[in-house]
This record gives sequence, structure tokens and C-alpha cells, in this order.
Amino acid sequence: MEPAIDILQIRKILIIKLSSLGDIVHTLPVLPLLRERFPEGEISWLVEKKYQPLLLKNPFIERLITVDTLRWRKKLLSLSTYGELSSSVRELRRGRFNLAIDFQGLIKSGLLTFLSGAPLRLGFGKVDLREPWSSIFLNRSRSSAPQEIHIVDKNLGLLKPLGIDSKRVEFPLVVSEEADRYVNDGLHALKLAEFIIINPGGGWRSKRWSPEKYASLADMIIDRMRYQILLTWGPGERELAMEIASRMKSSTAISFSTDIPQLIALIKRAKLLVGGDSAPLHLAVACGTPVVGIYGPSDPDRNGPYNPADIVIRRKVPCAPCYKRDCPAEPCLGAITHREVFEGVRRRLEGLK
Repeated sequence: MEPAIDILQIRKILIIKLSSLGDIVHTLPVLPLLRERFPEGEISWLVEKKYQPLLLKNPFIERLITVDTLRWRKKLLSLSTYGELSSSVRELRRGRFNLAIDFQGLIKSGLLTFLSGAPLRLGFGKVDLREPWSSIFLNRSRSSAPQEIHIVDKNLGLLKPLGIDSKRVEFPLVVSEEADRYVNDGLHALKLAEFIIINPGGGWRSKRWSPEKYASLADMIIDRMRYQILLTWGPGERELAMEIASRMKSSTAISFSTDIPQLIALIKRAKLLVGGDSAPLHLAVACGTPVVGIYGPSDPDRNGPYNPADIVIRRKVPCAPCYKRDCPAEPCLGAITHREVFEGVRRRLEGLK
């Protein structure tokens, strides 16, 4: 049995959650609870450089440290990569952390946890680690309890060795005045007032519902509900949004380009968001924007909207959830009709009254 953690010795805490955008959103609820438990403590966060904007100016984070492991991996044999790695390790060491918490569960995050120099290195038990070998870098662990199915609950459960056992879930997000003005100007140019976001993209092809069905859904919402539709897109997805618009009978708007803070400001303005298991969906949940999620290869019990009022449309087929990034057969998503999703939108909006 591991010895109890001496809470009084903890003054400087390092959170390690490098990526991805949705996974970082799922980790945000630990911040208010750590601040409540350690009111005089200093909280730092280690994150991939590309996701830094999500955490900038967060009132719970005193110090934000970035790494670029995605680029390092592409230039593994470059001297510049080793120089950057050494610089990052020195910056970590300067933090003089008492506690490092690895919420990622990968070998690279475990190694960074170890290199931080923190005498207490806390992470998930082997059964919950995405790469079990990362456990060699930890000296405290905690396996999830059976009721901790959703990743948000698993993350909160990792705080229990610190004497934190709260069910309170908050998603602290910061929207700058600049981002808000940018979105306001963009919506004004598109002449959008009350609108529903359709976000058709996703990191995996297997998570993307068909453009034809999204177009039919958008037409049905416009015709029967009189809401305007805004099609949003991420890197490399603008053509997908344009394809959906071209298949629609009604006219619709395609979103202007947004960075992460601007996307948050945009989602906050929406009446509802429809999409697959993607970062914008999880951002919508964090913003308190109603959601209808279309789920296929991933498990909504684990990765679905955390708000129980939100609605998930899925097909319970024997092979799901498979977490395959590419599935040409599409036995789950392919069987979902646009009428089913429309009914989900209707029910979710009815729940707001």
C-alpha cells in the first residue's frame, strides 16, 4: 500500500495534459478543485504549443509551459530538437514542483512528468493508461472506480489521493474581448441572429456523418424551425462545409475562420450545436451550449456530452465502440438518418423551454 500523500508539502503543482483539444477540455474541471484544495498553491500546466490558446489567461493557472512534441517527432534526429528538449526540461526544473499529475497516460507525458523533477508524480493505474509502460515514471497511482466511466469523472477521480472528492464540475473557459468583437463582427457580416451550428468535421474519418445527411438535416431545421444554420469547419475541413452547403436546398452560412478563443466565443452565441465526437462539441458542452451528438466508433458513455440534458444519437451495433479511425462499412454512423437527428434537435430545444 502506498503511503499517504503529505498535503502540507504541496505548494507547486504541475498538470500535464498535452493534447488534444477535446481531451484538454475534459481536464479543465480539475482546476477549480485544485485551487479550492490548495488556495495558496501555484498551479502550472504543461501543454502542446498548438493548444496553448485554450489555456491562456485562465485565472486558475499561474504558469503555462509549452512543448512541441508533435514537431519534435518529425525531426527526431535534428540537433535543434534536442536543444529545444533540453531547454524545455530546464524550464520544467525551474518550476521546483512538489507534485506533477499526468492526465495524459502516454510514455512521452510520463517521461516529462519524471523530468519535471517533482518528488510526487501521480497518474492513472496501469489499467487506465493508454500506454501502460508510462507507469514506470510515476510513484503514485490511482485506478478508476467502476462508476467513473466518463473521462471527466476519471480525471476528477485522479484527485482523490489529494483528498479531493467533489462531484462539482465546472469548465473554466476564458473569452477575450478581442475574440468576442471578432465574432460579433463576423456574425453581423453574415447577418446571423439566432442560429444553430452544424460542425461536420472530426479528427477521424469514421466520426464524420455523411455530407448528404447533414445537408438534409440543415434543410429540415431551416424549413420547420426557422433557425439559421452556420456551418463551422476546422483545419482542412472548409471544403466539407462547402460541399454540404452545395447540397442544400436552402441558403446557409459558412463560418469565417476562427482560432480557438474565437471558436469558443462563436459557440457561446449559438442556440445549439450538432456534430460528431469532436473538439467543437466538447467546447460547446463546456460553454453550456446545448448539444446533439452523432456518435459512431467512439463510446458516448466515455467521450459523450457531459451534460445529461444533451442528446446523443447512435446505433448500438455489435462492433461499436471500436475506436477505429477509418471504417468503410460504417455500420453505426451510416445507419443514422437525418430525421432521427432532427428529432434529437427538436427534443433538446424543447428541453430549454
